[in-house]
Amino acid sequence: LSNITVFGGSLANFILNSSKRHPLADRPLVDWDLILVMEPVTILGALIGAIVNKLLNDVVLAILLVVLLTLTANNSLKKAVKMYKKETKEIEKRKKQRDIELAKIAKEQEEGLLQSESTSLLPPPAPETL
Repeated sequence: LSNITVFGGSLANFILNSSKRHPLADRPLVDWDLILVMEPVTILGALIGAIVNKLLNDVVLAILLVVLLTLTANNSLKKAVKMYKKETKEIEKRKKQRDIELAKIAKEQEEGLLQSESTSLLPPPAPETL
């Protein structure tokens, strides 16, 4: 029953997405060349996995799965830390730029205020005589 459900969902996605176009590029939404490269490897991996599952002891299989999960989690964590550091640097850079811009605006406003105050403290100009 679960295989039929997965097949039905895949078939529905195929029917709905096969005629769609990419929103930003002039090409189909589905990358058929990538499918041609990936699908045989995916099927081969599933076949090898099924054979190995029948050949290996449950304990060995569990250990191999734990090792695989550990390696995958470790790689994901490294990438996450790298992305976090990059994003943090970018946020700090933007904050510094914003602070510089705000300081510049405040300085310009202060200079404009001082200039208007200094001109208001001067005596009014003498009326012109003919």
